Amino acid sequence: MLGSRWKPTTVSALLILSAGLTTVLLAAGPAAASGGGCSIVVHGENGANDAVQLAVDAASAGQTVCLRAGVYPEQVTIATPGIHLRGASATSTILDPASGSVNAVDYDNAQFPLIAVVLVANVSGVELSGLTVNAAGAAASIGGCSPGLVGIDFQNVSSGDVSGVTVTNVELSPSLLGCQSQTGIYAYVGSGSPPPGGSHISITSTRVTSYGKGGIVCDDNGVTCTLAADTITGLGPTPAIAANGIQVAFGAVGHISRVTVTGNDYTGGSATNDWFGNGYSSSGILLYEASSGTSITSSRLADNQIGILAADDVADTITGNTIVDSPAYGIVEDGDAGFVATIASNIVRNPTTKAVGIFVDNGTFTLRSNTVAWSEDSGTQGASQAVTGPGTVYPSATAASIPTAGIQAVADGGTTIVNLYNNLTRHCAAPLETLVVLGGTLQTNG
Repeated sequence: MLGSRWKPTTVSALLILSAGLTTVLLAAGPAAASGGGCSIVVHGENGANDAVQLAVDAASAGQTVCLRAGVYPEQVTIATPGIHLRGASATSTILDPASGSVNAVDYDNAQFPLIAVVLVANVSGVELSGLTVNAAGAAASIGGCSPGLVGIDFQNVSSGDVSGVTVTNVELSPSLLGCQSQTGIYAYVGSGSPPPGGSHISITSTRVTSYGKGGIVCDDNGVTCTLAADTITGLGPTPAIAANGIQVAFGAVGHISRVTVTGNDYTGGSATNDWFGNGYSSSGILLYEASSGTSITSSRLADNQIGILAADDVADTITGNTIVDSPAYGIVEDGDAGFVATIASNIVRNPTTKAVGIFVDNGTFTLRSNTVAWSEDSGTQGASQAVTGPGTVYPSATAASIPTAGIQAVADGGTTIVNLYNNLTRHCAAPLETLVVLGGTLQTNG
């Protein structure tokens, strides 16, 4: 579709570059990129396996590089602003390097070396669309926990866009799957200050599958990630690593809507389904020290150990989401002094796991029009988070025989204010709303 209608008569000059077995059409001049046209067309890989990189390096700011259907065994680095790298479709245009070379560092992690299949660094306006980024070959070339592996790496960019892309196989071999740096899409500032005006990354209609630690990760002050209509699929229950489908952390802001996140469930020896227990948990969406304005709306989360986990944020909003079959919790909001959260119009159903629907601790929480439902109307319900009365959160009896709460509020050494309006809980064998004070102050309204 892209190349068949591209005509050299629309540009001021035409240069044909022979690159091994492929032909790269290079269209110069501002008219080349007008109307969504292709400035450069890559018809296939060359003998040196660098046809895409040659085209990207040859493009000027603001130009579009179009890739015909095919497999391109390359890592690609984009260092020119405004480049649009456009494939024919995510099913037909595939970046799939046979091995990987270190081309970046994670400044947030002591300059930890990274292999990025696609690296976008220190530029603005780069767009990626209509292609697959397959990190399987790069992963196979890594023999330890260093270097780390990233599918698409946005490092210190003022803006970037990913649309209609698939990122897959960003996971190391089974013996190395416990290594922490295996990320599908990573957006962060790294060293120094964010670009003037901040860093704004948009990720829409994109699929991220088979990642080790994180599907999409947005970190650092000044970074804002907007995610819409994305699908993030983890490895399912695994004893190897506590993965998170989406992470917004360390001062970043996340606007997350209409995403589907499934299959993030850690089952290893150090796993815990108790929020106050010793161990680790996976989550569908993790907000950790996220900045004010972060929101999660109209999304579906299924089969994640914790559906949505927000800890130590400034203020966030969780509205209109459906959370299903979480082994530990549907929603966890654990704040601090001054923390404010709104949890509204969510549906939480844990019919198999019988886990706590909504858990809040420390801060001011407004819970409005949420539905917490389990499938059974009678019989003993049980989950990992057991509550038998004020001051007793984890009795020694087995969790499977202990009733648990649909909504639980705890004051864990701080002040917890809970405003409850029109919430519906369907669970008759245990307390619908359990309030526990652990050395703090708990106040309920509504």
